[in-house]
Amino acid sequence: MVKPCIAMGVAAAHAADIALARNAAFGEVDAALLQERLKPNLSDVTPSPWRPA
Repeated sequence: MVKPCIAMGVAAAHAADIALARNAAFGEVDAALLQERLKPNLSDVTPSPWRPA
């Protein structure tokens, strides 16, 4: 299970990579592209043992 703070850090790193590659600001990062890059991390979501399903 990926901890939320780790997942947010990974997302921020991918957003930075996209922004730098396109010489753009963070606000100009294409959300669909970012979601596509994050899909492998999101597909292995394990339910929280502390929250009922």
